Amino acid sequence: AGNINGATPTEVRYLSGTTSAIQTQLNSEVYSIFFFSNAWTVAAGTTYYIGNFPRNPTTTAGTSRVYIPKAGTITDALFSIYSAGVAGSNNTITVSIRLDNTTDYLIEANSIAAINRLFTNNSLSIPVVVGDYIEIKAALATPYTTVPTNNFPTANILIRTT
Repeated sequence: AGNINGATPTEVRYLSGTTSAIQTQLNSEVYSIFFFSNAWTVAAGTTYYIGNFPRNPTTTAGTSRVYIPKAGTITDALFSIYSAGVAGSNNTITVSIRLDNTTDYLIEANSIAAINRLFTNNSLSIPVVVGDYIEIKAALATPYTTVPTNNFPTANILIRTT
């Protein structure tokens, strides 16, 4: 008595809880939004906004909007810049996700002198709803000794739904 198909009541309760936790994970989805732009040459002390349009990044916030299609939480971001011209010096570039042109969430700030620059953050927790919009914000330090040229930016943002 007390056993169900060889399992004790304690084991059945444990399995029931574990199954519930696994189902919660299975019910959530992850989708990504990809960002890119045409190649551009940056200027020191300038902030750029990048969406997913085939045009140069702009210095005007709110004009490169990428709308959120499904509510969830932004959990991960990866932004990269490939400099096909001059790699530039190791001055700081700060990259953020800008939400609804009001709030910036840091992806990463780094100061490396390389043809490929990578900015990542796998610890984000940014709640978003349908109709919110995001842009990638890239701010260059002042002064910037040698700016990178002919830059191709891309980004991938992961959103977990519930």
